[in-house]
Amino acid sequence: MIKKLFSLLVLLSTSIFLNIFAQKVGVVENYNSELKHAHLKGFWNYHALNIENLGYNISPYIDSLGQESKLDLKKLDNFDFSELDYFDSRYGNKRIEKKLNEYCKQNGIEALIIIRSQNMYHVLDPLKNTFGNDFDFGILSHKGNKKMMRYYNNIQFLYYIVKTDKLEYPITPRKESLIYPEKPIKADYQVYDEESKTLNNKEKNKTEFLKDFKTRLKANYSIIVEKIKSSL
Repeated sequence: MIKKLFSLLVLLSTSIFLNIFAQKVGVVENYNSELKHAHLKGFWNYHALNIENLGYNISPYIDSLGQESKLDLKKLDNFDFSELDYFDSRYGNKRIEKKLNEYCKQNGIEALIIIRSQNMYHVLDPLKNTFGNDFDFGILSHKGNKKMMRYYNNIQFLYYIVKTDKLEYPITPRKESLIYPEKPIKADYQVYDEESKTLNNKEKNKTEFLKDFKTRLKANYSIIVEKIKSSL
């Protein structure tokens, strides 16, 4: 009798667990997934003298974070990213949230993970007209600053949960944040070749950048997963 009761409890607990985390979570993406280096010039407005592809696509890594989450993810390709043009992290997003609520219901999902190019530059930001859609993350070097590079990111993670009806972004310590677009890195060697305008230590720079960037991506994705699981 006790053995049967125990088996029933295990079955019931498993059923509840699967029911909670079997609810669909949508994923929509709109970003340039290629790791690149840009060599720049200028002060008030940066201009790219050269952009080189460093031969690494970040998309499979981001997909792997979703697989590790154990959420029942559903990739969607019918999302209108222009709905997010007026996203405001400080003053609320009621109009956008109404649209997201409708979108989730239409697609049979309980939450939505959004990965996008944010392209939200301050009017005085020298990068505001530099890249367009060609460059979303990577390494920046600058003419005249031979022993300095900057880690650059324009990818933003957002999430919306039907139950809470809130569009939010993960809040992390600064060292794990995706919000700050540039991180200065000092080198003890000349970062770029003056003729080709390419990186002098490409593989080293690429490895060190990806170590830092993947840590940030994982920290942000983990917070989103935790928030979604706690709400379902």
